[in-house]
Amino acid sequence: MKGRIVRKNPTSNKLPLLGKIKCGMKGDAKFPKSLDYFIADGKYKGVFDEAFGKEPKTIPVVFVSDDPMDSCNERYECRDSQGRLAGYGNGEEMFMFNPSTDEYELEEDRNVFAKAGKWETILTIKFIIPEIRSVFGIWQLSTKGEKSSIPAIRDTFDAVLNTAGTVRNIPFDLQVKKVKSQKPNSKSLFPVISLVPNLSQSNLLNLAKYIKSGNDIKELGKITNDVMERIGNESFEQPKEIGQ
Repeated sequence: MKGRIVRKNPTSNKLPLLGKIKCGMKGDAKFPKSLDYFIADGKYKGVFDEAFGKEPKTIPVVFVSDDPMDSCNERYECRDSQGRLAGYGNGEEMFMFNPSTDEYELEEDRNVFAKAGKWETILTIKFIIPEIRSVFGIWQLSTKGEKSSIPAIRDTFDAVLNTAGTVRNIPFDLQVKKVKSQKPNSKSLFPVISLVPNLSQSNLLNLAKYIKSGNDIKELGKITNDVMERIGNESFEQPKEIGQ
């Protein structure tokens, strides 16, 4: 890019992080309190509240990248007694913090993992909230609901990506509701977060056909069922294989 220093590893065109979306807060005596609605933190909390009012249970969101690392990242994390990140990984490649180099380095000794502390599964999604128009950037939500929210979000993200070939610009609803524990003699309630695509399966397939025909998704603008139904009625020439 003109006007930039040439680097071997150029920086990506990432948008700023505006804040975090949560369905929990500190309660009495600083113990966490779960909620059945979303709240925001950070400098731009006010614009979130202005857009959605009190106690929103559904937020329209849009992803800007098909890379799970940027949009829907699932990993293991281990934190020390002070809450600092001691290590992370995906189960095959695990990285531990090395204080002598001040870097996270690949660690192959499984005994090191066991001594590090408690490992947890965490899923982090990053998205744009179109309803917020006064600022433009990324919002982030993280969950440790290994048997509830994580599969509900991850599996939907992967299914749409595999069906349509992309998740970019597809409208989703991020939803939260409290459910009752199914464990015997348990009366506990906990929030479950889910991700719902606002496109039908047939229109996800229309989008896949549009992309495979060599068209640029940016030309579609806002993707809706009406747009994809119109696209589905058009015919596209499939791109030819190299050598044909």
